[in-house]
Amino acid sequence: MACALYQSSANGGLLHTLAADADLARWLVSGGDERLRLNALGRNRYGVGPTPKTGGLSFSSSTASTISAGAFEAARARLEAILGCASPRAAYHAGAAAIRARLAALCALPPS
Repeated sequence: MACALYQSSANGGLLHTLAADADLARWLVSGGDERLRLNALGRNRYGVGPTPKTGGLSFSSSTASTISAGAFEAARARLEAILGCASPRAAYHAGAAAIRARLAALCALPPS
């Protein structure tokens, strides 16, 4: 079973909300070094959390910036697409194929 990692006319642009905010936040900070580890208040070493916050200014490096609502939703869409794949291997192959297709389109090469 193939999986689609990008919304397109081919897959109808349908992505179901599978990942809750807490699940996505956990994925966003997993696999990094100690700077991303969250403290008891849910903040990293730089005092920011992995979910969007309103009412503040963010003007520092990516690790020390609060994620924007748009970026959080893009990450959610990507995670949902990956979780919708039959296996990690299928997700990897679908992602690699999507990157090849995007690069070919950017370079005006014919699709393979």
